[in-house]
Amino acid sequence: MNNTYIGYELSKTGLKIPQFTSGKLIHSKYDPEKEAQNLADRIDHKTFFVITGIGAGFFIEKLSNKFNNSKIIAIENTKNDLIFLEENFPIIKKLKLNNNIIFSTMEDLYNNLLENYIPAIYPSFQLIEYRSWITENQESTEKIKNTISLAIKKISEDFSVQAHFGKFWQHNIISNLKQLNQNTQITFPNNKKAIIVAAGPSLDDNINWIRENRNDLYIFSTDTAYKTLQKQKIFCDAVVSIDGQSISHQHFLREINKETVFIFDLCGNSSSIKKIKKN
Repeated sequence: MNNTYIGYELSKTGLKIPQFTSGKLIHSKYDPEKEAQNLADRIDHKTFFVITGIGAGFFIEKLSNKFNNSKIIAIENTKNDLIFLEENFPIIKKLKLNNNIIFSTMEDLYNNLLENYIPAIYPSFQLIEYRSWITENQESTEKIKNTISLAIKKISEDFSVQAHFGKFWQHNIISNLKQLNQNTQITFPNNKKAIIVAAGPSLDDNINWIRENRNDLYIFSTDTAYKTLQKQKIFCDAVVSIDGQSISHQHFLREINKETVFIFDLCGNSSSIKKIKKN
């Protein structure tokens, strides 16, 4: 993508204003600071803003001063655009020191949204389309809207999962922390081949091969395959369980071999962990 800006001109008030490749200016040539303040005055309070176009940073500065606890992502097309603006406009360097302000390229927008937009912390979201910038970058504006839609959909899905599972994850974490033994040491042999066993048709197809080669293998089993291997009288060297739901406990109802290493996620099912530790 070509650069968005070719240089700058001075406003009537003596301030530098970025100039688009078309020759037009992104800010008012008469009083860009007053223009920025008027625009900020019209914005209602929101906790998360996405702004198309950074320019000299006048509007972003005014908006940040007005809502100093809000998060702002301001977008330019390319990294070269960001470098040009930072090198030529002092406000940009100052704003980069603010942890609530993120300057993003089009390419990085999706990841920046995923990393920073947390609905529980920022319940209200607003896209601000800087008019002069979107006039010059109509194609980019559509891509930005699509990217925002995709990111918000992903964030909403993740947030729904956290809201649904968060309560018992938290319960498991608190319970499991009590079970921790800081002195645990695990030694893995380096003379065997490690094999990871999960439940499924391929396990049924290869169960005889596992049995025949058992002495040469170090078996890591998922919790879902553990019961199957037990039924086949195949010893598991290690079992891994990450699911925190109650159904996970059913994988450990049979007799537990004390020589097996059990590896649990911190938010794994606490009943399972208690049973393993008791045995």
